[in-house]
Amino acid sequence: MKRKPKAQLFDDDDRQEILDLLPVAVSEIRVQIRDATRVSVFANDDFLLGLPVHVCNRLGLVKGCIIDTHLFRQIEGEVQRDAIRSWLLGLLAKKPYARSQLVRKCREAGYDMQVTDAILDDFASRKWIDDEAFASSFARDKATFQRWGPAKIRQQLRLLGIPDRVAEDAVKQNLPAEDQRVVIRNLVMKRKLHFLREENPQKRKKKIVDYLLRKGYDADNIFGSIDAVIRELNT
Repeated sequence: MKRKPKAQLFDDDDRQEILDLLPVAVSEIRVQIRDATRVSVFANDDFLLGLPVHVCNRLGLVKGCIIDTHLFRQIEGEVQRDAIRSWLLGLLAKKPYARSQLVRKCREAGYDMQVTDAILDDFASRKWIDDEAFASSFARDKATFQRWGPAKIRQQLRLLGIPDRVAEDAVKQNLPAEDQRVVIRNLVMKRKLHFLREENPQKRKKKIVDYLLRKGYDADNIFGSIDAVIRELNT
């Protein structure tokens, strides 16, 4: 499992030790031997902190600049932002997520939600997260591979924080009404032997209806096709 970024750059003791030294002038910035993407920042020739190179460049840290409390907090914010951003990109590289899922993961990890929201706003503007595309893909996959009906898909999308309008559009696009009765027929026929074990016709019908409702199919489609399906089942 991908390791989550730390909620803060330093442990509390290390952070306080650095704060006690501020303000301080940078005496040297050196690329780290073991990781060329990071630099070590020195003050009075003593190691002060380690940073990603791009954060150092973004904040304009150079030899002789003064790190005060304000700049130190900027450094912390930039490092946290980059760590969370990289972690979220790692999640999205594996599979699509709804925005609400990513918000929940960051909240559970204890991350600053203002930072998280800003990152997710940026992702949304780049279409790296897209609730409409996510909902459509989710509906298509559940209908194709698990044979879920529209009611169950709508319910699960709502639980994932997808707005009702977006969930409904995803269902309409990926589960055409005319196809649902065909799927209902195929689902019942696939379990033909199971249903035929029930000899009482009314109980058999109830079992079939209950099964289809659990799968998430609309009552209109179930009752609109159940009689024809049962006739075929009994032949």
